[in-house]
Amino acid sequence: MKIKAFTLIELLVVVAIIGILAAVGVTTFNGFQEKAKVSTVKANHAALRIYIIGELQKCNLGETKVMSGYLTCSERFTALKVTLATRDSLSGNFKNPYDQITDVAVKMSSKNYCRSDEEGNNMLNDDGYLLTIRSCTKRDTTLIEDKIYIE
Repeated sequence: MKIKAFTLIELLVVVAIIGILAAVGVTTFNGFQEKAKVSTVKANHAALRIYIIGELQKCNLGETKVMSGYLTCSERFTALKVTLATRDSLSGNFKNPYDQITDVAVKMSSKNYCRSDEEGNNMLNDDGYLLTIRSCTKRDTTLIEDKIYIE
């Protein structure tokens, strides 16, 4: 009676092929993860800018309170009031893609550069009637910046 089985050489070839495919797949997957994190920071930045402008526009359309009730439209706006209201209304809504467990992405900061512990954050800075949104990615430490004038 003849027993059909794989030879040792055949098994070693299959294991080697699987190892090569796994090595290629892991490096490719890591690149995709990093690109996704950078895209998330940029998307959070754009969404934050649109949120602030949209909420302030609601005041022009007759709303009395905006930003989940943290900003009263009848008060004279300053960048500090808008910054605080934005931070409070969005706390927990935006996550830092580099540290999703412990870190929220919307913070207040007076610096105009990226520190290693702030990568992935969307930082709000107020200066009188000028609100600045700064975001930093870990991959290329690109600083994304937008300025919103509060009228």
